[in-house]
Amino acid sequence: MQVIAPGVELGAWLGTGATGTVYAGRWTVHGSPRDVAVKLARGGEDVLRQARALRGLEHPNIVAALDCGRTTAPWDEFEEGTAYVVLQRVDGENLTGWEGRGEATAFAAVRAVLAGLEHAHARGVLHGDISPGNVLASADGFWLTDFGGAGTVGFVAPERGAGPSVATDLYSVGALGRFLLGAEDPRLAGLLAGEPAERPESAAQALARLS
Repeated sequence: MQVIAPGVELGAWLGTGATGTVYAGRWTVHGSPRDVAVKLARGGEDVLRQARALRGLEHPNIVAALDCGRTTAPWDEFEEGTAYVVLQRVDGENLTGWEGRGEATAFAAVRAVLAGLEHAHARGVLHGDISPGNVLASADGFWLTDFGGAGTVGFVAPERGAGPSVATDLYSVGALGRFLLGAEDPRLAGLLAGEPAERPESAAQALARLS
C-alpha cells in the first residue's frame, strides 16, 4: 500500500472504466482503517462535483462514495493532483460477461437498479451510463456504480446526445435487462420506447409496473 492522500492508501489494480481506474485501498477515518476501493479519475472538477453529490446517497443498491479529493503524491500514470474518489468496497464482479443469463437474473438486476435509481433521482442525481460494466453483482445483490459516464454503445437512449435525464437512465435499464435476458421481452418494451414521453415517468413507476 502507498499513501496518495492523507488517510488514503492504494494497493492492487481492480479495473479500468470510462471515468478512471479503480484500485483496492485503505481509508483511515478517526483512527480506524477501512478496506475500500479508490478511483483515480479523469475529468477533474466534474468528477469531484459528481462524487460530492453521490455522498448524499445511501442505498443498498448503490456503491457509496465515502470521500473525494486530489492526490498529494503520484501513482502509476496518474500525476500528483489527480482527482480521487473513495468508494465502498463491494466484493463482486460486473455484468459484462452475463449476456443471456436468463429471466430470474435479468429481472432481479433490473429491479435492483430501478430501486437504486429511484433513490438517486429523488435526490437530483442521474447516472448517465447504466450498462453491464457499471452494475456489480455480489452475494448481497446488485449495485450501481460509476455514475456520470457519457453512455455506452448499445445501452444509450436515442436522445442521450442532448444529455442525461431520468428518461435516458430508464432506457438504459431496459437495455440492460434485454442484454441479461438475451432476448426482447414485452415487460421491457416501455423502458425501451424510442420516444422519452412513452417511457415510465420515473424509476418508481417502472418498478411498480414490474411488480
